[in-house]
Order: sequence, then structure tokens, then C-alpha cells
Amino acid sequence: MLRTNLTQAFDQARDERGAALAWFAIWLPVLIIFVVLVVDVANWFEHKRHLQMQADAAALAGAGKFKLPLSICSDTAVKSEARTYMGDHLDGAESLWETTANYNDQIGKTPASRVHGLINFQPTDPARFWRSDTDDDGGSPCTAKFIEVKLTEKDLPWFFGLPPSVVPWIDARARVSLQQLGTATGLLPIGVPETDPDAVAATFVNECTGTAIASSTGAPAGGWRSRSREHAGSSYRVRITFRGPATPTQSWKKCGRSSPARGSQRSLTVSSRP
Repeated sequence: MLRTNLTQAFDQARDERGAALAWFAIWLPVLIIFVVLVVDVANWFEHKRHLQMQADAAALAGAGKFKLPLSICSDTAVKSEARTYMGDHLDGAESLWETTANYNDQIGKTPASRVHGLINFQPTDPARFWRSDTDDDGGSPCTAKFIEVKLTEKDLPWFFGLPPSVVPWIDARARVSLQQLGTATGLLPIGVPETDPDAVAATFVNECTGTAIASSTGAPAGGWRSRSREHAGSSYRVRITFRGPATPTQSWKKCGRSSPARGSQRSLTVSSRP
């Protein structure tokens, strides 16, 4: 009887039926953890991407309110326009900017109390973002000739709403500056087509010094024709005489060009198009 019971016990121990269910029960929690981690990491990256888009839009919108000369530029207009494109958020004074007129709210129904936006924030460390309620906006965008937007979303949530948050904050930064153009090549003047001009002028400028070396205004022989479409397509020719030095000046030599000879002439053709 004892021998029979031992045989049955050994047979049952060698029976592998139901083993897959046991392994599945062991590995299921591990698979769930991996899935949650992958989904949440993707969610964090999506929040980061959208926060950067908010910063870019705010900086570009604010820069669109710069006015020249800067004496008529309004800091209030620049900042207000920038904040409109930040979405709902807290400003440097911890005041809530939450209206239906705001654009680019953060995804995931993120409350405005978790998004902080600073304009021209200039801490000792330029790489630093909002970290406490004492952090505030910096100087005047119009005076500084730039607008820099720094956005911070704190306590980044889990996608599945699991507390607590393991990402204390994510940051985004965008900056638009006004800069003086020093030199440029390959540019053409801006012109507006005129079918029947009243007058024409041409000016040749020394690109090194910025001074005009020849200029002329003129009209075709016999005066300008009357304004009528029957003359569309006609051409008027204006002759310009250079009255510069007989030999190239030193400033022109530095630029790698030769000045026109004194007394030489150039012709400018002005065409009337329908």
C-alpha cells in the first residue's frame, strides 16, 4: 500500500499539466510593470515636446509685438502676447493666467497650477529655470532687445494616475533676439511694380563707407507720357553720370572692387508693364 502511494506521488510530481498557468501568474506582474513604464516614459516625452512647443510659440508671438524704434515698444504688449500663447499657467508673481483666450494648453489636462512661465528670467546660472515661488520675471524685453521664455511643468503625472510623481519637473526654453545686420551678400532691393511711374531715381552706394558715389533722377525725352494703359510695356531710359574720383579710392580697394571712372556713364531702363 505504501509502495503504491509513493508511486502515485512520483507520477503526480512528474505531471507538467498546469505549469504554464503557474509561470504566467509569476510573470504577469513583471509584464504589467514593463508596460506601465513604457507608456509613462512615452507620456513624459510627449509632455516635454508639447512644453517646448508652448515656449517656441510664446517667444515668437511676443517678438511679433516688438516695435521700431524701440522707444515706442511696449513691454506690457510683448509679455501679454507671449503669455497668451503659453497656455494656462502661473506667471512670475504666481498669478494665474487661465482664460479661454489662451492657446496651447498643456496636454493631459494638466492644471495651470503645475505650469510656471517666466519671461527674461536671468538668474546667476543661465541654465536655471523656475524652482521656487521667489523666481520672477527679469528685465524689460524692449530694453534688452530680446524675449526669452522659460516654462516649467512640475510633478509630472503618471499616465495611469499612480501617485506619487517620480519626475519633479521638466523644462523648456525659447528665445528671440533683435540683432543689427552687419553685412549681407546676394540681397536684392525690394521693389513694388509701378505700371506708369511719375519719376525714376537711381543711386550707387559705396558698400564700404555707405556714401553715395552717383545718383540721378530723370524722365524720358519729351517728358513722361500720360497715364493710360495704351503705353503699357514701353521703356524709359535714364542716363547716370559718375562724378567720383578718377582713380579707385582706398576704401573701395579694401572691398575688392574698383570704383567707376570719373565721367563714365551708366544707363538705367525703367519698363512700364501692364
